Amino acid sequence: DQLWAICINGVPMKVMNMRLQIQNTRNSIMETEPVYFLTRFSMIGKLTYYQMPRDRRYWTTTIDYVLKYDDLNTYKLNKRTIVSLISDDHELLEKFKNEPNKKKNILIYLSEYNRRNPVNVKE
Repeated sequence: DQLWAICINGVPMKVMNMRLQIQNTRNSIMETEPVYFLTRFSMIGKLTYYQMPRDRRYWTTTIDYVLKYDDLNTYKLNKRTIVSLISDDHELLEKFKNEPNKKKNILIYLSEYNRRNPVNVKE
């Protein structure tokens, strides 16, 4: 339970501990079992993007998340949260507010934010 992320062949991945409900065939009692998933960071930067399954049993639908480098908090990615996440880049924020297809182009703005605001790692 202490492992948060791992790098496999140079690809950083987040370790997710989810609980599945499983019916015990002996006594028909529903039990929860820990299940571990790996999900790839699709975009890495000040705002790191990844997806998690909406349903614990299937990866058919996913939820988009952003890990913010500055505070290490995770946010569900949507039109409302992207506004607060990119608010320190006023020019980009104004472009996003005037964007007619916000939902469709949200990842483009996330990528542009990371390009314009690189992570500065200090030793």
